[in-house]
Amino acid sequence: MDNIVFDRMEAENLPSVVKIIGVGGCGGNIVENICKKGLRDIKVDYALIDNDRKALDARKAVGDKHFVDKDDANLYRKLRAAIGNRAGIIIVIAGMGGENSAPIVSTLCSLFKPSPDDDDTKNNISIVYAVVPFAFERREKKVSNDLAMISEQATKVITFENDDLRNNINISINSAFEKVDEHAYNIINTLSQTILNSGINIDYNDIATVLQYGDRMVFANGSGHGEKRMEEASDNMIKNIELSGTQMCNIAYMILLISFSKTVLLTPLEVYTTIDKLRCLIGDHLDILWGVHEDESLEDNRLTISAIMTVKN
Repeated sequence: MDNIVFDRMEAENLPSVVKIIGVGGCGGNIVENICKKGLRDIKVDYALIDNDRKALDARKAVGDKHFVDKDDANLYRKLRAAIGNRAGIIIVIAGMGGENSAPIVSTLCSLFKPSPDDDDTKNNISIVYAVVPFAFERREKKVSNDLAMISEQATKVITFENDDLRNNINISINSAFEKVDEHAYNIINTLSQTILNSGINIDYNDIATVLQYGDRMVFANGSGHGEKRMEEASDNMIKNIELSGTQMCNIAYMILLISFSKTVLLTPLEVYTTIDKLRCLIGDHLDILWGVHEDESLEDNRLTISAIMTVKN
C-alpha cells in the first residue's frame, strides 16, 4: 500500500480495512457480540470458523461462516475464503482452552503474513486476541505452547487472562464474561477509529510500523468527566497500564485515541499536557501516534482515552 491515508471524508468510499474472525466457541461468542453491538462509522467484515456446525448455525448475527476442521483437506482454501480479499488488518479472536483453535489461528496468520516484495501484502497486519483459561483448568503448558506457535505467525498477540475476572466479586459469572467482550471490543474500536475516524490524517503505514515493534501488545483505557476530565481519564488509563503488570519503561510505541462527547470542547493544551505527562512517566524514547474522535454514544462532558501499546519484554 502506497502511503494510504484514511480520514473521515474518505471512510465511506473505502473497502473494509478490518476483518474480525472468531475461531471456535469462545471466539465465536465474542465476535457475535461485537457484531451485534456494532462499531460506529467503521466498515468491518466479520467471519466465524468452527468445527461445530450446530454452533455455527446458531449464530445468526454473522453471515460469513466456515465449517473447518484442522485436518480438513481443504483447510487452506477455506481459511483464505474466511480472510477474504478486502482487509489490511485481520483480528483473530479465540480461546486457548480447546484443542483445535490454536492450529487454525496460527494457519490464518501465516496465510496473511506480509511479503516485503509484494505491494498488496507488505503491510498486512494480523492481531490475535487470545483468551487464556482459568489457572484451575491446569492447561498452562498447552497454552504456553499454543501462544508460542501463534506468536511466530501473528504480527502481535494480546491476551486476556480469565483469572482477572476473579476481582469482579459482586457480579454474576455471565456478567463477568461480558468483560471479555468489552475488552476485545474496546481494542478493536480503538484501532479502527484511529485509522478511519480520528479527525486527523493518520498514515496506515505508521500504524503498521508501530505494531511491528516490541514483543507483545497491551491495551488500556480510562475515562473522565467534568472540568478535570482529561487529567482523570489519563490517570485512570495509567492505573490500568500498571494493573496489567506492564513496566512503563518497556513501552516502546503507543497508539492513543481520545474520544469525547459532542458537549466537550477539547483543547490543544489538554492534548499536549497529556502526551507530555505520558512521556515524562514512560521516557523520552516513547513514540506516540494519536488521534481524536467525537463519539455520540458518550455521556455529556465525558471523555475517554484508549491506548494500544507495543511492549518489550
